[in-house]
Amino acid sequence: MYKRLKEIKVPTLMLGAKYDTMDPKYMEWMASQAQNGRSITTNGSHLSQFDDPETFFPAVIRFIKDVDDGEFN
Repeated sequence: MYKRLKEIKVPTLMLGAKYDTMDPKYMEWMASQAQNGRSITTNGSHLSQFDDPETFFPAVIRFIKDVDDGEFN
């Protein structure tokens, strides 16, 4: 399944958290496998939008703006 990550062409944001069940380093690796991937790691847990909104929301907004501005090819 993870071998197919390289097939993802659209901008892709992998959101992870320090205290979530998936290792943040693995999330970073997954983002590196997508053609236009980006990884954000918050200091929260499974609900990082509530645990760490200071990191979560600016990162999501930056990603959306970058996509809208054509920062991803």
